[in-house]
Amino acid sequence: MTRKKCIKMIMGTMRLPQPWEAEKVFRATREWMYGETGPWPSNQEVLMAILIAMVKDVENGMPFPTYFLAKVRLLIIRAKLKRIHDRLMGGPAKETQA
Repeated sequence: MTRKKCIKMIMGTMRLPQPWEAEKVFRATREWMYGETGPWPSNQEVLMAILIAMVKDVENGMPFPTYFLAKVRLLIIRAKLKRIHDRLMGGPAKETQA
């Protein structure tokens, strides 16, 4: 996922009129994640971290439409990652029988 696409998703979720505000959020999160984990995180990891933070901040006064958009976009990204994983691994994971 490109940085530009991630910033557009942040703009749409947070309802920001200008891209530079979303880019500041994206860059600050990337730098924070770099300090925590070491190697530079991917664009998708940064976007998912921002969306997860938005979903968790609903108790702290996050407006419901923003929460809902963040939750839906997070679910879409996770479903997409699951489809890619299943395709690469040859199908969905089978449950083991004990």
